[in-house]
Amino acid sequence: MLLPPPIRPPEVPAGTKKKQRGHGRRELPKNLPRVPVVHDLTEAERRCPECGETRAQISTERSEQLGILEEDTSDLTSWSRSVRRWVRADLSRVD
Repeated sequence: MLLPPPIRPPEVPAGTKKKQRGHGRRELPKNLPRVPVVHDLTEAERRCPECGETRAQISTERSEQLGILEEDTSDLTSWSRSVRRWVRADLSRVD
C-alpha cells in the first residue's frame, strides 16, 4: 500500500513573516492629560522597623490609570478623560 506524499506548508520568503501583536496591556493614549498623584511617606514611615534609621529611596514605581474628571463649568457639568499617574518611592536600608 502506497502512502500519499506528506503535505508541506508553502514556503514563505525570508522577512515576510507576519508580526505577532504584543501581549499585555497597551499604553494609554499620549494625547490625554496626565494628573500626577504622588504618595509621600511620613518621616515615621520612612524609618526602618528594625533599626529605626531613615531608609533611602532606591527607585520610583510608576503606574497609570485611565480616569474621568468632572469639570464644573458655569451652568453645566462636563466630563473629560485623563490619566492618573501614580508615583510611589521604593525605600531600602543602605548598609
